Amino acid sequence: MMRYTARQTTTNVASGTRTPAAVRRAERAASETGPYEPVLRVETRREGGAVSVAVSDNGPGLAAPLRQRVFEPFYTTRPPGSGHPGLGLSLAHETVVGGYGGQIEVESEEGVGSTFTARLPAG
Repeated sequence: MMRYTARQTTTNVASGTRTPAAVRRAERAASETGPYEPVLRVETRREGGAVSVAVSDNGPGLAAPLRQRVFEPFYTTRPPGSGHPGLGLSLAHETVVGGYGGQIEVESEEGVGSTFTARLPAG
């Protein structure tokens, strides 16, 4: 099994929030409400016996069918040949859950943004 560091996992999660389709949806929504200024926030905290890392954006959010599939290997909303085979979030999931015994989840609201949270055992 390939091991990824926490930094690589965070990068995979963060890069998944900026797909071309997501940017187009955000730009479309912004044209109705004003200029779109992307925001990416990373928060860390200790929760009992675990440490959590949350990566949030103010993008267009994910529809329910997408939320159910984002951690599947080779699932992508990007066009074929784009150089993004849909492995980033599945590798992040494998690393957090399989490698560290943690949890990873996504919360998203269409038109508001998404938050990916990884919880890892402390110690």
